Amino acid sequence: LVGLSWKSRSTINKHAWGSCYSLSHILRMPVAEEASAKAVGHLLKCVASYREINTKVLASAVLALKIPPELLWSTRSFTELKCRGLLTYVCILSEIRPYQKPPYISFQADIKFLLMKLLRIATSYDIKM
Repeated sequence: LVGLSWKSRSTINKHAWGSCYSLSHILRMPVAEEASAKAVGHLLKCVASYREINTKVLASAVLALKIPPELLWSTRSFTELKCRGLLTYVCILSEIRPYQKPPYISFQADIKFLLMKLLRIATSYDIKM
């Protein structure tokens, strides 16, 4: 977003925030496994680039990732996403320092929640990948 006017950046951030919010509603519905996997993949990309994106976009992506039930994470379409999620969450937690100010405090708690959720359902195969 470097080099863009504040108006352009604002518009891009609003669309990204709205997209994450929309994906959170899609994940609440009984949709096809592959569609849910694609949505989660995009949300994981947002979270992985937490240093570069707007905090509202990041917060809505993290909240949306809390929605998929553990049963869905256990399906075949989510196997690779489980590994990517585990790696993303561990990397983020290793980079966040305890002395950082909000929004990192609540962000850190949300990431810990997501990491624990995936660790509960991860198999030894997922961790070896």
